[in-house]
Amino acid sequence: MGSQHFKKSFFISLIYVGIGTIAVLSMYSGSFLSGDWMVFVLLATLPVNFISVGVMYADSTDVGAVLIIQIAFFFLCWFIVNYTLKIREEKRNDQIPPPES
Repeated sequence: MGSQHFKKSFFISLIYVGIGTIAVLSMYSGSFLSGDWMVFVLLATLPVNFISVGVMYADSTDVGAVLIIQIAFFFLCWFIVNYTLKIREEKRNDQIPPPES
């Protein structure tokens, strides 16, 4: 069961932080991905992007710093999602009575 939580939390975190990273890197008006969609994605992923948004706002060419920050947030998000899924599964298993023989 542990590996299921591990894999599931990895992909959830990868998608969430990855989409946020693409939105942050698209903040620069010269980016080919820049558009109106970016504002909505940034708001939805603000918990993992708030520092990167500040870095891009200060210096829009500092992509390396943004990627390092986002990698750190990816691992933090992965840990939190994995822990949450484990706790949820444990609570679910505690509520199910054992089968009677």
